[in-house]
Amino acid sequence: MAVRTLTQRDAYFAAARGRLKLRRSDEAGRDPAAELIAYHRADETGSRWSAYHRVPVAAEDARALEAALSETVGALAVVAKTRAVGVVGRTRVHLDDVAGLGAFVELETVVAGGDRAAAETEHTAVVAELGLDRGRFAPVAGSYADLMLAANEAEQERA
Repeated sequence: MAVRTLTQRDAYFAAARGRLKLRRSDEAGRDPAAELIAYHRADETGSRWSAYHRVPVAAEDARALEAALSETVGALAVVAKTRAVGVVGRTRVHLDDVAGLGAFVELETVVAGGDRAAAETEHTAVVAELGLDRGRFAPVAGSYADLMLAANEAEQERA
């Protein structure tokens, strides 16, 4: 499996439904990239389905878009991470080192042609192949932004 390493900065914004984030990515040998991502996903622990829309944004416009969204809909959190990405079949394997939170493994299996059963079978196989089904790792509900907000809230309560 070929692995690429990226640095990503996700700015999360208030949304009426689901989640909204602006992602800026840098990868050695490639031009910087940005995209606006809107998605819906249950806040359940473990594997779950999500529906999303990705809109490419010119990298040079990302800062201005972030400022406009922050002023109009409200900024929630900024998540900075280094992500190593590999692909197994239709499953993207993300090894994330998230600033202030630690290390995580995230799997994204694409549902091709609406075949959820095949996607679920592949996802389960990749989970087993990576040894993620052995109880050594705690599944996470929510997003990195949710974890960041909870950590900030806990820190404020201690202060």
